[in-house]
Amino acid sequence: MKIGRKSVRCANFFLNNSTDKGKEKEEFFNSQILDKTKQLEYFNNIITTKKHYGKSSRF
Repeated sequence: MKIGRKSVRCANFFLNNSTDKGKEKEEFFNSQILDKTKQLEYFNNIITTKKHYGKSSRF
């Protein structure tokens, strides 16, 4: 079975684009995870600060 140059180019094009999209999706999800982690750290700091000030104000 012979494969023409156009079909090889098309196959390479789709392979390259699919891997690029996969990388983009992976990078996007990783950035979303980092954003959520930063948000959780921020809110955790607020909560611990409130607990600290709440305890220190009772003296």
